[in-house]
Amino acid sequence: MLQHIRGSRYLSSNFLIPLSTLLILAFLSWVLIQFVLGSTPFAQDSNTPDNGQALAQRIATVTLTEEEVTQASGMYAPGRGIFVYTLVQTEENIGLSNWVRQQLAPFYGTLAEQLPAGEEIHWYVVNAQTQTQAVIIVPSQRVEDLAYYELAQAPNALPILTDIVLESPTTTAAEPPTNTEPTAEISAPTAEPTIQAQSEPENSRLYLDDFTDNVANWALLAGNWEQGDGTYSQDNLADFDQISVFNIDPITVYTATVSFYMQEATIGPGFVYQLAETDNRVGAYLVDLDRSNSVLRFGRYESNGTYEAITTTPLDTALELKEWYTLQMVVTPQETVVFLDNVEIGRQELDNRSGYLGLVTSLAAVEFDDFQLDLGEEE
Repeated sequence: MLQHIRGSRYLSSNFLIPLSTLLILAFLSWVLIQFVLGSTPFAQDSNTPDNGQALAQRIATVTLTEEEVTQASGMYAPGRGIFVYTLVQTEENIGLSNWVRQQLAPFYGTLAEQLPAGEEIHWYVVNAQTQTQAVIIVPSQRVEDLAYYELAQAPNALPILTDIVLESPTTTAAEPPTNTEPTAEISAPTAEPTIQAQSEPENSRLYLDDFTDNVANWALLAGNWEQGDGTYSQDNLADFDQISVFNIDPITVYTATVSFYMQEATIGPGFVYQLAETDNRVGAYLVDLDRSNSVLRFGRYESNGTYEAITTTPLDTALELKEWYTLQMVVTPQETVVFLDNVEIGRQELDNRSGYLGLVTSLAAVEFDDFQLDLGEEE
């Protein structure tokens, strides 16, 4: 699913506090309406596990041991599943699907045993540093399988509700063992999660694609590209420069981020950028990972389309097959900087011009997920 988001990147702390208060009032109003209509919004039925709330709070408490997490709270909604809210403080990119899966790892068996089939885990992540917010949704019986993790985006006004437990709107939630105030998140049922974010100045944009829908957002240039099971994959192991171009107007200043999983690879995945056309790689630059030689490569496609190396930078650690990594490229008019799992692995001074952006693999079968394109302000 792709979403194009506009909004304000910088939200002041003076704004966040009254927003939380308003959202609490909105939630309590919703509860009152449910009672007026004759329903009991937090009642449990005979098919509901009576320890769902305790399990939700245990998950939140364990998550608080993560260095980047400053607040966490969990709630259980009968018939819908567990809702976890986390507030993080980090400027580094988090591969959300992988990160949430890691947090749920200690509870794989418990979730499958205790939650009824059909209930889900809704995990909300708000990054106070970048002022972005997102939600990962996964069936409670499928938490071990990354293919079932769906990246959506939290509503524009993410409900941040303090001291409310789902079993009773008047009961105070148990406080996790930290000196931070626990919060909890509740969202009204929707037919389909939407993607939105609070990010970027008005003249900038944020694009997300978790590959749960069709790949009409991408233009095939070369390779065997296919969308399925929530990933976008290229499985031609025999050829170099297998490229799929993102359908967006030419861009100059941006940050591109994608998670990848190498089934097999001699070289590996990367980004191709500054394409003059979506169906021609001549003149474009390429930055990719060479797994066999354990280096980051910067290169360029010459006038005849052949690849010419510019520089290579050794990697500190070897790249393993069948593990998820996150690759990020920050492009400015003066240089390109590349990060692997939030660690800078190389930079190159380039006279960057406007152009198209795409994903690329060489001699590799690779699955991609959680593509994000964050456009900055051009100088």
